[in-house]
Amino acid sequence: MNSSKQKIICVDLDGTLVKTDTLHEQIAKLVKTKLLIIFALFFYLLKGKKAFKHHLAMNVKLNPKLLPYNQTVISYLKEQHKAGAEIYLTTASHITTAKAIAEYFDFFSGYYGSDLEHNYKGRAKARLLNDEFGEKQYEYIGDSQADLAVWAHAKQAVVVTSHQRFAEKVKNICDNVTLLSSEKNIGLRRLLQGIRAYQWVKNILVFVPLLLSHSF
Repeated sequence: MNSSKQKIICVDLDGTLVKTDTLHEQIAKLVKTKLLIIFALFFYLLKGKKAFKHHLAMNVKLNPKLLPYNQTVISYLKEQHKAGAEIYLTTASHITTAKAIAEYFDFFSGYYGSDLEHNYKGRAKARLLNDEFGEKQYEYIGDSQADLAVWAHAKQAVVVTSHQRFAEKVKNICDNVTLLSSEKNIGLRRLLQGIRAYQWVKNILVFVPLLLSHSF
């Protein structure tokens, strides 16, 4: 647990630091470059999302330089870093993705990400940050419903949104709330969420019998 008086900032990745979802980015890259591996990933999906995300990350490495970052969030983090804050990337995405992105910037003091044992989303992320820094001892930057569970334990909530109704939800559970402009690609993200992109692995399997019977 951090015992110093230095400001601690924990920032989410998908939809917050990055305007899209890195899981969707990985699936899109996999379809483009390693399509056949999708069939193997189907079996890991049956074991749960943690296993799926782990093995997807093992097969697809994102280039941090090519991701669409929210420049409003980055500017805010750079200012806080200059003021002496310790900044940690905390994401439900795989830890290898978190590591690559955290090391791409010079203002992160560390990073936390999911693995085969943990999926750091919502309450699980809140428990992690409480254990690491202490309850009400950190500022948390996020954008989604899952982040409400974290803001309930944060000293300060920084909300990346353009929806006033969602901002009011956060204000009901946290006394200190700051709003940052949302630069998310709303249309694309909602489309990917709507078609549940991570389940494409299962959907593609309907073509397996045709391929095997040479009737495709």
